[in-house]
Amino acid sequence: QPRRTRLSLNRFENASDPLCEMTMRTNSLHSSSWVDERTASLTLQSAMFNAEVEHYIWVEVSFQFTRGGYVSQVLDVRALPSSLYANSLYFVPDAIWATLIL
Repeated sequence: QPRRTRLSLNRFENASDPLCEMTMRTNSLHSSSWVDERTASLTLQSAMFNAEVEHYIWVEVSFQFTRGGYVSQVLDVRALPSSLYANSLYFVPDAIWATLIL
């Protein structure tokens, strides 16, 4: 019976990590039974903040492993502005709507 493995990284990863360190991390996941021959899927998630454009970024990479050896990948990237309103005038329609409801 294939099992689903979900691994969430809750810290910022340094994009300049050398390939050998990533290989060591992968081997560590395998040796601690996070990933083995029966793993059906692996999902990596990360939330980041880009201060330059003031957006939160959600990145999710999913790998699906089939019995035939095929690996399918899905990349999901979502951006959300850090401020609810781009400027204070955008608040006016919401305030009018809230007043009409009350």
